[in-house]
Amino acid sequence: KKGCPVLFGGNDEKALAVIRDYANEIRSPIYVTDRSSIRNTRTALDGTSFDFEDMRDIRLGLLGLYQPYNAANVKTAVDILNSTGALRIPTDAIYAGFSEAKWPARFELIGTDPTVIYDGAHNPEGIAAAVKSIKEYFPRNKVYILSGVMKDKDYNCIAADLSTVASRAFTVTPDNPRALDAKEYAAVLSAHGIEASAFDTLADGLSAALEVSRRDNVPLICLGSLYMYSELMGIYEKIK
Repeated sequence: KKGCPVLFGGNDEKALAVIRDYANEIRSPIYVTDRSSIRNTRTALDGTSFDFEDMRDIRLGLLGLYQPYNAANVKTAVDILNSTGALRIPTDAIYAGFSEAKWPARFELIGTDPTVIYDGAHNPEGIAAAVKSIKEYFPRNKVYILSGVMKDKDYNCIAADLSTVASRAFTVTPDNPRALDAKEYAAVLSAHGIEASAFDTLADGLSAALEVSRRDNVPLICLGSLYMYSELMGIYEKIK
């Protein structure tokens, strides 16, 4: 909006150039999150900590390698609001907000026996981000996955990415008319070197995945849409 501050928090220089040009045209001051000021990032299954600009040891209960970047955007936005006088948010409130933040279905740890994580990734870009996080949190061994995808997504690309971190897959057909059949998805994953089994229902797939993951002591990563998250959590609470 004309004269309203605009914050760019991404890392695409071409996108920034377009936004900056238009912001200058309508005389909107533009700010860019200094991603290089994120330092000393430490990741573990109980959360994430890092430094950003003048703040030290910021703690998040959230997992995922992208969360420090999200938090840096928030801190920068707060600084802008404080500088304009629109709000007055003290530093201790920022620390508290970060530590208490919840983000369901974004590389969320939902169980520890076995380790179970749900991530709402269901397209190539989301899967690529999830794979980076899987490599960070489980660098020594491959994981098991429970997954369902839409047939209009590039599932061959998804399977290729998953093959770098997963040795076994349990496939399901999401409750959506655009869903890829679980058997077809299992065949694609198998072609990329992942031992894959298809299941008729999410309940059957989750039960089998939990049993095998617990037996083998291997983390289970559940990947699917936010719609599947709701259904899966209902089932998980009943059978865990």
